[in-house]
Amino acid sequence: MPELPTRLMKNYQAGVDIRKQQFQLAQIARCVTDDHGIPGLKYAMDLLGFEGGQCRLPLLPLDEGQKVDIEKVFEPFCARTRVS
Repeated sequence: MPELPTRLMKNYQAGVDIRKQQFQLAQIARCVTDDHGIPGLKYAMDLLGFEGGQCRLPLLPLDEGQKVDIEKVFEPFCARTRVS
């Protein structure tokens, strides 16, 4: 999903109002890392087709509700919304 920050930067350089785009990226970052930490980051990577992998103890994997939180924040940007 590097296209989001890339698009934001290009729009900024072109003088476009980027507040809405910046808010969307901040919302994703807050949900993934602030709310769910490393397990959230690993799940988000898996969701986007990268290999996030499993968490090692003492970190625990996300429960289904936490996964849904992350999927919802990515839904507008990602066709794939569920990791098998």
